[in-house]
Amino acid sequence: MTTARGRREGATVALLLLLTAAPFARSCAAGEVLVNGDWLAHHFEPFRSAGRGTRAANAELEDPILSTYPLKTAAASTLARGSMPLWNPWIAGGMPFFGDSISTPLHPFNAALVLGGPGIGWNIFLWLPLALAGVGSYFLLRALGVGPAGALVGATCYAIGGHHIVWLEYGTLVAGHAFLPLALYAVERRLAGGGHRHSLLLVACSALQAYSGNIQANGYFVGFVLIYAVLRSVRRPGGLRRTIETAICLAAGLALAAPQIFATVELAAESYRPQSKYLGVNHMHPATLLTLLSPDLFGSPVGDTNIGRFITGQPYEHVLVGYLGAFGLALAVVGALRPGLGPRLPLFLAALGIPLLLVVLHSDFVREQVGRIWGSFHSFDWKRTRYFAVFGMAVFAGWGIDGCLTQPALRRRAVVASAVLLASLVAVFLAIDVMSGAAPAPAGFLGYFSHLREEHGSVLGAPAVIRPLALLLVGTALLWLLHRGRLSAHVVAALTIAVVAIDLLTWGLPYNPSVPPRLVSARVPLIARARALVARERSRARVAAVTQVFGLPSWEVNEREGDVLPPNTLLPYGLEDPRSFSTFYLDRYLEMMEVSEGRRDPFPFSVQLTRPSTPVLDLWSVRYVFGTGTLHGAGLREIGRSRGLRLYERETALPRAFHITGCRSLGSRRAVRRAMEREDFDPRAAVLLEGGGCGAPRSATLRPARIVEHEPERVVIAVDATHDGFLVLADAYAAGWEATVDGRAARIQPAYLALRAVRVPEGRHRVVFLYRPRGVRTGVLVAGSTAVAIAALGWIIRRRGAAGSRARGG
Repeated sequence: MTTARGRREGATVALLLLLTAAPFARSCAAGEVLVNGDWLAHHFEPFRSAGRGTRAANAELEDPILSTYPLKTAAASTLARGSMPLWNPWIAGGMPFFGDSISTPLHPFNAALVLGGPGIGWNIFLWLPLALAGVGSYFLLRALGVGPAGALVGATCYAIGGHHIVWLEYGTLVAGHAFLPLALYAVERRLAGGGHRHSLLLVACSALQAYSGNIQANGYFVGFVLIYAVLRSVRRPGGLRRTIETAICLAAGLALAAPQIFATVELAAESYRPQSKYLGVNHMHPATLLTLLSPDLFGSPVGDTNIGRFITGQPYEHVLVGYLGAFGLALAVVGALRPGLGPRLPLFLAALGIPLLLVVLHSDFVREQVGRIWGSFHSFDWKRTRYFAVFGMAVFAGWGIDGCLTQPALRRRAVVASAVLLASLVAVFLAIDVMSGAAPAPAGFLGYFSHLREEHGSVLGAPAVIRPLALLLVGTALLWLLHRGRLSAHVVAALTIAVVAIDLLTWGLPYNPSVPPRLVSARVPLIARARALVARERSRARVAAVTQVFGLPSWEVNEREGDVLPPNTLLPYGLEDPRSFSTFYLDRYLEMMEVSEGRRDPFPFSVQLTRPSTPVLDLWSVRYVFGTGTLHGAGLREIGRSRGLRLYERETALPRAFHITGCRSLGSRRAVRRAMEREDFDPRAAVLLEGGGCGAPRSATLRPARIVEHEPERVVIAVDATHDGFLVLADAYAAGWEATVDGRAARIQPAYLALRAVRVPEGRHRVVFLYRPRGVRTGVLVAGSTAVAIAALGWIIRRRGAAGSRARGG
């Protein structure tokens, strides 16, 4: 690479880094966190009081503030203290950190959180995937023969395109999409005869993709790269060998990520996965196809042109395929019309094939037919696959502008194609304007445009419609001026990049509100008091918040204004909460919480508490509960009020660890649940175990045990037992936990469905619980062996190459 070319490539990469940093400029300058804390301020105390007057910019994106942000920052804070986060004790009675697909402690982007903390570090954590996606796209397009300007346009379309910007705050989702361009670049260079360093690059991309944590995204990624390699190799000499090499590299990368993969599989084996998950939610209605073909291709800010929500009646469809910006879409059309697809054919097939395939797979007919064979089939999570099509279309956009800049014969065709697209979209919106005024349908496609018409006077008067159309008009004018020779190719290239970037950023940013840190972890005297009480008592008591809405599913509870401290929001305060918001739950934990609530939530992503006085909360050692109103129940005593909150003490809560002599062996887990559901259930009368192990009947006595040490992966308890019995620790029972009594291995049994129990004889004893997850240990062994094998293979190849060079020199 010449010095001049190297400088040009370096300047282009620097420009990409600046473009991808643009979404974070305002939040960093204001010292804010790019996470939707305004959703908390809109719905929940004490955040409503802390952010009074704040308008919720995006009240739909609740997942990041309830799961991604707290779990990521908790894992990062543990790493910053020099410990490996294996067990998360702060939520759900405790659950594995590694197995969770959100915290993913070993993902390299987490380094930003470790070094920068939950403020600026979080913004950097979100920026890194965009930067990597942009740089990887640029070098892939250059490898495919696209010029620098075209490659920069395509990279911009993908890096700050709608799919990434809309889902930006989800962090783990975008992080899993960042490695695709770089992986395809490695495949391209290998096919072109590149060195083994490109094989190592593909291995690294596969491993880092897997460490992002999302199993679905990982599977799609591996499948896409492999199919791309097959399509690119099929007509080349040695194509089969190259494809096999690609598969080996992908497998090696997955092996390096074995600690994450094995831990996730281990947790999934113990988890409750509802058969009704998203049943009926992801149906593809005919009207949705219209958004794939026309208006929503521009993207749409929440609260303005959230078209998908009004079509399907659900918020998950507001990010549809094709977010390239209006002019970017026109360039993609030009790229598809450009002759000689060549190496871009696989991406062309992906760009057209994946959206159509998704429409077919989500049709009611296909779901019904497949469901007859595979009873648990409901739908694919197509959010995880949209980025393939977006990426393919971004490549087309880059190739399209490259052709316009380098091939004068294509310029006239480009002007016509862009003008036809502009005219077609204007016609569509005019037709919708007329129809929406004539036949309003509040829940349907036309009904939404009726809303726009009422608010702005006409659909074409809505800023979210007129803005992209105006930018498309500007882009069409640029192509015409280039065709007429009025502007140079360099000027058109620069203006094209500016138009595309402005289009993508102006509509995408409203999806990502930034808030002051005080709205994420509000300083509340009452929460500080609860922390002080827990610390002073040294009891490791848990704290929870009780919603004031009874009998509603969790997702409806979350949408009610004036509620208090949703799940996971106590985690930043260091308070342990039996509730949780997560994608995985230990099956036993969830069953115990269902006993507490007296119902089964069909969508148990958010575990709520609506009944403040139940024996289950006693067992979880919930000593304090927050509420917004008066709570009623035996043993509840109000001890403070502050900022719309009330703090209650639960005097019936059991110690975090206790020794109990009474025991009942109830043959099965179902029998234990039935016993706990009885109105006369008293956890103090006897520990409930599954199967045998109780021994001779004995009258019940319950004595607190002293917790000597309580770290996430190690708990030490001193027991002074007057009779033989069981030590019960109010932490979640899960695979990977081991116990010793006075240094001798002891069996851990599930007590009361989900707690840990160890048999302890009469006398003074020291019981130690250690967390040694088999999945992580096995994964480390596999990853280490793979790393050694790769290093050995590299050494052998290098020695052979050196020997060959000496032989030729001799």
